[in-house]
Amino acid sequence: MPKKREVREKEIGDTSSFTIPHEFTHVLTGKKVIVTKELLNYINALLVNRNLMHAIMTGLYEQTQNKPQNLTEINDKLDEILQRLSHH
Repeated sequence: MPKKREVREKEIGDTSSFTIPHEFTHVLTGKKVIVTKELLNYINALLVNRNLMHAIMTGLYEQTQNKPQNLTEINDKLDEILQRLSHH
């Protein structure tokens, strides 16, 4: 019988990986979103310049700390963040 893999909480400096799905659930709206070629290209560009984790962490921080009031404000903040990251 194979051993069960022990799951432990991640610590700062730990590595992880993820699988890019065909679609994902938008955490703020609950809607299903298709991963388009444009989004996939953007993910790959962020991976090349090592900014994907910064984009993810910024999004999580904004969601948990700044609590935007509406989707327009959220989209504006995300656009600003992604524009800055794409120029690095």
